[in-house]
Amino acid sequence: MCERALSALLFVTKNRLIIDGNQQTAVIFAKHISISSGAGIVVIPEDKVGEYKKLLIRYYETDEKAEILDFLCEHCPTKI
Repeated sequence: MCERALSALLFVTKNRLIIDGNQQTAVIFAKHISISSGAGIVVIPEDKVGEYKKLLIRYYETDEKAEILDFLCEHCPTKI
């Protein structure tokens, strides 16, 4: 689940499928996938937002998602 939901989050965020609110929409989309599979919700902890933004910029620039996926899988899924 983790990689599927978070890959969707990165795809929607980067490809700007919506005129405004791509990051928020991407998080909601990832949460839907995650909750539907019974894995919980995706939450980027407040103390990790700066690191997430740096990794997101690196992903935008290089299209390499392994590092940010590792970060998200480690820090963001939350069981409900």
